[in-house]
Amino acid sequence: PAPFSLSPLIRPDALGSDAITASLLYSQYFGALAQGLECADSVPAADRIVLGTEKGALVIFDLSNPSSRTSSASAPPPSATFVARHDRFVPHKIDQLAVIKELNALVCLAGGDLTLHSLPDLNLLSSFAPQTKGAGSNFALHTEIRHGVEAEGGVPTIRTTLALACK
Repeated sequence: PAPFSLSPLIRPDALGSDAITASLLYSQYFGALAQGLECADSVPAADRIVLGTEKGALVIFDLSNPSSRTSSASAPPPSATFVARHDRFVPHKIDQLAVIKELNALVCLAGGDLTLHSLPDLNLLSSFAPQTKGAGSNFALHTEIRHGVEAEGGVPTIRTTLALACK
């Protein structure tokens, strides 16, 4: 499939003059679906588009069209509705965004520093600036379910690993 484009969904005046430097499609119900906007198969299930800008702003859109959740070729394309713009979300260019659905948290890499923010209110949960000292360049998330052994009661646990590459 062809790459997904924001152009038909979002009017340019809704974005302002800042260049978009990071993007995230995610669903509050289905977790992180795609980082970047290259996966067309992820679009129908996502219900939020979060964009980071070169000036540290966060721009949020709802992505909606219930009929597009089916795989029908005749289904109309989804539509985007502006939700909010946070002009001073972080003081630097936003390089990467992700969601840790188990924590209901947004992960943001900006200016080499990694921060966690609660969803949907975006309050700062944690900053790793003292540890990264502005040297973070990229991060990766991995979540796995570990099934407990009988001796431990057999309760499954969810483990999420956040790995940060530094310069």
